[in-house]
Amino acid sequence: MLRLRKLTRELLEKQSLFTLRELGRVLNLKSPSSKIKEELIDELLFAQDSNEENITNRKFGAPIKTKVDLTEFYEEVVEEVVDKPA
Repeated sequence: MLRLRKLTRELLEKQSLFTLRELGRVLNLKSPSSKIKEELIDELLFAQDSNEENITNRKFGAPIKTKVDLTEFYEEVVEEVVDKPA
């Protein structure tokens, strides 16, 4: 299972606007393509802190024209399976 890594301001400031907009779509921000970079970073950090369990891929709006690789923002989650006595 994959989950979004913890985002930091320093990490986000190094990213392109296209990448930030795609992260905004993943975090269900409203109209990420209409925001400037600084505003988008603030909203991404706020959305991550307040919305961790609701991260899904929305299908609203026009499809993106440029493919953005977000693999660096995800991490593998290994869940331990504990055997319970019957």
